Amino acid sequence: MDRQRQPVPPPCSRPYVRARPASPFRRRPADGAPGPHRADARSGAGGRAMTLSEATELLAYLSRFDNRRPSAAAAEAWSRALADVPLDADTKAAVDAFYGSVPLGGEGYQADRSRWMQPHHLRYHRQQIRRARADLAPPYTGVGGDVRQELVAARQHAAAAASGRLPPAPALPLPGDRPRFETTTRGAALVRAAARVPSRRPELKAPCPYCRAKAGAPCRNRRGPLGTIHDVRLRAAQDLADGRTPPSADQLAAEQEQRRAASAAALTTRKEPA
Repeated sequence: MDRQRQPVPPPCSRPYVRARPASPFRRRPADGAPGPHRADARSGAGGRAMTLSEATELLAYLSRFDNRRPSAAAAEAWSRALADVPLDADTKAAVDAFYGSVPLGGEGYQADRSRWMQPHHLRYHRQQIRRARADLAPPYTGVGGDVRQELVAARQHAAAAASGRLPPAPALPLPGDRPRFETTTRGAALVRAAARVPSRRPELKAPCPYCRAKAGAPCRNRRGPLGTIHDVRLRAAQDLADGRTPPSADQLAAEQEQRRAASAAALTTRKEPA
């Protein structure tokens, strides 16, 4: 028997699915302003929006540098683009930094005299000013509350540090001559003490007759240190452990020459089979 497809009910007759409750950290007041837990550390004014009169004053301040002609439409556009940036000393300092710096091609600026400041330029320079000030402030240590209280306190601390309301952290004291001398002498004493500690690799106690590596140093070649040890050094370390004097490099070279001479003599005196 063929199954008949059930018709899909219209949207108005579908069962209502209750949505998940919104997080309390994302709730906003009825007027649309940011909540107290979202105090913007960049603006330092608790998310206060730039008014139309402030945007007009800002454009008038910009016209002193680039000779622009402010208008009501431009003031409205700037107030919307900089909704979370108030007109304060940091904002004017960002304008001064923009027009007082050398144009850089890496930041997207045109290297000419006719460049005009845009809202994103002001936001970037203002963030740099406040970020440099916040780096000098003492770090946040916590209030010992729940997650919500910690978030609110951390954002308030960041806003206060960026706005300059917190005193800068004390600088580290410069080391004097005596501590520096004591540190140097202690370091030298540690190096000498480490040199007297017996090596964990007994095969490195004897110098290598092949590569002439010193006692305690690894064997090496033209490229640098090796991860392996030459056979003659193993023999020298064994002789040193047994109480015998290990052979020197000249003795090993003479022994090798004797072996070569004996091999050559054996090859020359070899009888041909009959």
